[in-house]
Amino acid sequence: TFCRWLSQKEGKKYRLPTEEEWEYCCRAGSNTLYWYGNDPDETPNYENVSFVDYDDSPYCFDDPFEFTSPVMSFKANPWNLYDMSGNVGEICLTRQSDKYEPVVRGASFRDSSHNAGSYDKWRIDDDDESSPDVGFRVLMEAQ
Repeated sequence: TFCRWLSQKEGKKYRLPTEEEWEYCCRAGSNTLYWYGNDPDETPNYENVSFVDYDDSPYCFDDPFEFTSPVMSFKANPWNLYDMSGNVGEICLTRQSDKYEPVVRGASFRDSSHNAGSYDKWRIDDDDESSPDVGFRVLMEAQ
């Protein structure tokens, strides 16, 4: 609905990214677990993840944000994209048979660092539609 509204307002085509597009942008040319390497101890320098141990993870950090952080509070990836993982999980589209269905990619402020890799995803359900830890990023298609 938002993408349709924005497309009409701006006269350009906006849409949610596919899973593949999202992961490509999140990885920013890397082939590591995280775009900044393989060490989860580096996560607090790059992503807003949980400082509470929700899932018994050995990696929990005490950053200054209890919930979501302002955009650009953490370092951008090499392609100058901010908050690709951490802060909120992002709704993307995944192909299922002959249609696209929503899926959430990336980690949120509720997740620990081992859930913050560019490979992390979960299925969206009705509870996610109003969840404070799920959001979206839109793409503008080239004209």
